[in-house]
Amino acid sequence: MRKIIAALLIASAACALAGAAEVRERKDIAVKDTWDLSDLYPTVEAFLAEKKSFEADLKKIEAYKGRLAESAKVLKEALDVYWGLEERQRRMESYAGRLSDQDTRDQTNKAYASEVSQNRSRLGTVSAYMEPEIVALGEAGVEKFLAAESGLASYRRPLEETLRLAEHILSPQEEKILAAASDIAGAGSNIYGLFSNADLPRKTITLSDGSEVKLTDANYAKYRRAPVKADRDLLAETFFSQYDGFKRVIGEMLYTQIKAHRFYAEARGYDSTLASALNRDDVDPAIYKTLIETAHKNLPTFHRYLRLKARAMGVAKVDYQDLYASFTEDVSIDVPWAEAKTMLVESLAPMGEDYVKNIRASLENRWIDVYPTEGKRSGAYSSGWAYGVHPYVLMNYNDEYQDVLTLAHELGHALHSHYSNAAQPLPSSDYSTFVAEIASTFNENLLNDYMLKKVQDENERFYLLGNFLDGTIKGTFFRQIQFAEFEWMAHQRVEAGEALTGETLSKMYLELVRKYYGHDEGACNVPEFYAAEWAYIPHFYFNYYVFQYSTSVAAASALSEKVLAGEPGALARYQGLLKAGGSNDPVTLVREAGIDMTEPEAFDALVARANRYMDELEKILDAKGL
Repeated sequence: MRKIIAALLIASAACALAGAAEVRERKDIAVKDTWDLSDLYPTVEAFLAEKKSFEADLKKIEAYKGRLAESAKVLKEALDVYWGLEERQRRMESYAGRLSDQDTRDQTNKAYASEVSQNRSRLGTVSAYMEPEIVALGEAGVEKFLAAESGLASYRRPLEETLRLAEHILSPQEEKILAAASDIAGAGSNIYGLFSNADLPRKTITLSDGSEVKLTDANYAKYRRAPVKADRDLLAETFFSQYDGFKRVIGEMLYTQIKAHRFYAEARGYDSTLASALNRDDVDPAIYKTLIETAHKNLPTFHRYLRLKARAMGVAKVDYQDLYASFTEDVSIDVPWAEAKTMLVESLAPMGEDYVKNIRASLENRWIDVYPTEGKRSGAYSSGWAYGVHPYVLMNYNDEYQDVLTLAHELGHALHSHYSNAAQPLPSSDYSTFVAEIASTFNENLLNDYMLKKVQDENERFYLLGNFLDGTIKGTFFRQIQFAEFEWMAHQRVEAGEALTGETLSKMYLELVRKYYGHDEGACNVPEFYAAEWAYIPHFYFNYYVFQYSTSVAAASALSEKVLAGEPGALARYQGLLKAGGSNDPVTLVREAGIDMTEPEAFDALVARANRYMDELEKILDAKGL
């Protein structure tokens, strides 16, 4: 049952670094461009009534304590009660979370989210006896009950997972204590989210055109692509000075969260936080380590990209703050929201009529909160957490091609949730984080292929090729692996008994980012002020989440190429992955879709694609005499 907590974090964490735009008040946004939360509850009053009813119903699960071994019938009744409460809890979490995210300044909505989170803890506490009692039944006992009661079939997967994790499941009393602690175990992450989104003092700078920009996270994500070099320099140094000024307190937030990860790993008998985090999805830690080794081996390819970008920008060496600028300063692709919707529908046509029908529904039926508003959570995400209700997508759309890519990404998550929830019973509907990013980056690849076929202008083609390298190779592959290595290093230090401070985190981060970006090899200059960049990254609080961006983008690249090439059975296998949810371990599910993530070839294909794109870009530069 612990896997449920991880899945909730996945839904709330996905793509928190994406997107930015002009900020308006929410009342100034057309209703059709906001999400419709009445599909969860018709009114806030209905939500509050359900919350009160749920709190009273929690005691129902206690009636089965000590009784799960009585009979298959009793076990089914207990699981029916538990999963019924779980479905209701998810709907409340989704509603409260969406309310809070649409305006993080609203303390009433913040309180709703906090109260629902406390109910999550209570549910875990009152049901803590269940896993130990299932473990006591043993494999033979569970199989006997499954054979005797057909109604238990929908619970086979969580029962099997409980038995798999048996050696890390504690006594009922110990499980109750751990469950009760879950509400405070996320303190570091919760405090960081509130501080960075609502309370961190923000400076204002004046750009070269005279415009003033308040340095929120959203505006940083927007203006870091500014065409004027001096603006990018001023923006980056001033923006990260905000975080550097609070690195002591932010360092304590991250240290607190990592200590919570260590506490749970040690309590459950794992030899490391990495093993604990990955075992929840049945992923071998060797894949994590192999991914980092793959990045180190292919740093020459990454440095080739950095030098190619410097050449395209007409400089001897690119600065780190220039990496978000376009390969071509005089080329951009503006995409208003109405055009973005058409573009998405057309580019995702290879997925078939049913997929496109659901994309249209998401765009027209208010699944999406489109534009940024004051106090709204920055970035973008998709949440399909409420079973039986369509997914919700948060965007901060700014009429740029990069925003369309973000939209394609989040709709990949949304449709994955939609198909998984439709095909699987709730207990096996949750797909793991290892699989989650495949569906999102798969859609990005389809959009990229669509655009490369559509554009006629050589400069726009150059822009698209460069944008793929910027977004996929730099942003999703190497950058996320660098994040994953930093996260692992930080956890290892805490596991070794070392204290983490803002100062030590900054030193460690700067050394690592300079290694990846070839600072000493002359591939990219990484200024000192980027030492504080770690304090800006919310993903570090989510317990070994980011590495799966990199594994997924590699798998998605290979799978999408198979589909676009018309390989027999490729689309059906991929559709099967979308519908599979958590019905098997993620490595097996991806293998059945056509890619073996335990083999180096899964990553080599993406690196080869990057080099093909760079070959083409070099030819264009040669033709231009650059």
